[in-house]
Amino acid sequence: MLGALGHDRARVTLIEVADAEARDALPTLTPLTETPLNLPEPEKRTRFNRVLARLAELGSPIGERVAMPLGAAYGAIQVDSDACTLCHACVSNCPTPALKSGGKTPALSFLEADCVQCGLCEQACPENAITLMPGFLASSARETRHICHEEAAFECINCGKPFATVSTVATIKQKLANHPYFAGEAMIRLEMCEDCRVKDVWKTMIRDPDAQLKV
Repeated sequence: MLGALGHDRARVTLIEVADAEARDALPTLTPLTETPLNLPEPEKRTRFNRVLARLAELGSPIGERVAMPLGAAYGAIQVDSDACTLCHACVSNCPTPALKSGGKTPALSFLEADCVQCGLCEQACPENAITLMPGFLASSARETRHICHEEAAFECINCGKPFATVSTVATIKQKLANHPYFAGEAMIRLEMCEDCRVKDVWKTMIRDPDAQLKV
């Protein structure tokens, strides 16, 4: 990581506590800066990210992803936009703030600096749309949250309230195309929000009380 950030790898050397000879043999290096780095954050990951950011400022990052030992907690994810339906199962299972939903707009965003490569998002995705990309990115891009996937919201055909994504509604309609409950004109209910869907069912029952018994 030091080399990728543009620093001499000799600045960090692992030695045994009692190895005085190895300690005395350590090279004398000029400090990178005289300004101490204040780390008030309680989270270890946040503090280490601050250290990496300072090292990047003081060095010359190569701007590329470098390999890390197997299981290292550094890397990114790749999201297949054609497969992702923005169900946000990945967000629910992510143990860090790396993955977030879009808020008002259906979207999925990712911050690499917070990703620990645990793989829970990859395992939780029902569409197999997520692939882990292990390795340390020696670039300021790892500190910037970016959008992995976004799409337009699907608005209820009755009240206009956005309640799902376009791809989600299309997928559900495809999977339930042969379901007797949504046969005929009832298929249009899949384009309604939950409130309007219930109202439409009750209207049908009022017109034809035996309608539900025909399913």
